[in-house]
Amino acid sequence: MTQKQKTILMLAFVILFLIIGYQQWQITKLSRELDAVDVSSVSYRIDEVNSKFYRLDSDVDDLELRLSSVESSIDFMQSDISQLNSAIQSLSLDINYASSSYSYPSGLSPYY
Repeated sequence: MTQKQKTILMLAFVILFLIIGYQQWQITKLSRELDAVDVSSVSYRIDEVNSKFYRLDSDVDDLELRLSSVESSIDFMQSDISQLNSAIQSLSLDINYASSSYSYPSGLSPYY
């Protein structure tokens, strides 16, 4: 093996050890950061988020019930409007019939 090959081989080992050392340093750094995290506070925050989610879910259920109630009220109103329209038509027919069959006394015609 020539001196140049030995130098390249040594340089490759140095670079390899530098890469391994850097990765070990990153692992140690991340490990310290994870140790610094307070698991109970993370758990508490997760519980808060879950609680808010359940409240939102409950609110959605309440809104669905209200919407159903509004829809049934609209159905009742439409039924009432239909009945009113029928009553108005019936009244209109009664008025037309009454006005056509009424005989005015002589000289009091509605048409002047």
